Amino acid sequence: MFSKIDPFLIGNVQVYSGPYTVRYGSGFAFLNVDTISTPRYQCGTEHHLRLGTNIRTNGGQTYNSATFFGGGQSMGYYANIGYRKGSDYAAGNGLLIPSSYDAFNLLSGIGFDIDDNTRNEIRYTHISEDGTEYAGQFFDVDGLTSDALADSWIHRNERTGFSYRVDSWVSNTDFFGDTTAASKRRSDFPVLQRVDDSLTNIQRTDDDDNFIPASSLPYPPDPNRPFFGTVDGEMLSAGVRAGVTQELDRDRTIGFGADVRYMKQQVNEFYDLNGFRD
Repeated sequence: MFSKIDPFLIGNVQVYSGPYTVRYGSGFAFLNVDTISTPRYQCGTEHHLRLGTNIRTNGGQTYNSATFFGGGQSMGYYANIGYRKGSDYAAGNGLLIPSSYDAFNLLSGIGFDIDDNTRNEIRYTHISEDGTEYAGQFFDVDGLTSDALADSWIHRNERTGFSYRVDSWVSNTDFFGDTTAASKRRSDFPVLQRVDDSLTNIQRTDDDDNFIPASSLPYPPDPNRPFFGTVDGEMLSAGVRAGVTQELDRDRTIGFGADVRYMKQQVNEFYDLNGFRD
């Protein structure tokens, strides 16, 4: 996800060390990226466009992006569109690493000032990618789609020192992949050959661990029907977070808050063993 955020849109990054945080739960570490607020312009309406491109000859990698942003005195917007594509890159010894990818991303936001102290920010993020290879890993990703929508109500009164913030969000990611890429059976990346060998060896011993010749196997391995696997998965996250703070003086602030969240995650793997067991 971080590789798909235009640095221009990052306000700040916080790093929380594990093994536990009150807000995020248990984990080795947490990275919290705050995107910038939508811009405001006191001298009237403005609209801007930023274009960028990045080319890496190794692997033919390209990254093209366009960022639209603008607004007026009481509203603002931004939208970043990025497209990345690359193929296998060469290691120092000339070895081609299976790492092709094709990805599109959109990061957008629009904000409105409700009054002098309160504003509303709405953000939408979309990511889609396909044909993504992972060297040495079991599955490649044939397709992935992620959509996220977030809404924030933010209030801060500089005179009284009182502020509150309410965030709500929903995010869903779906993906599917398989083991069909030729790179999964390359001699220098033997991912699936190990599975083929293991399944074959399992059949070559009987219940007493006596070796069975391949010619005597009840279901000899069929080289035309090798091991095959597919995967699909989904992750859903939704929730609401609210907090209130009050500045008592220049050095003291009191605050409290709560959040409710729902998370669902599942991964399904399917395997075809017909080449080894009829």
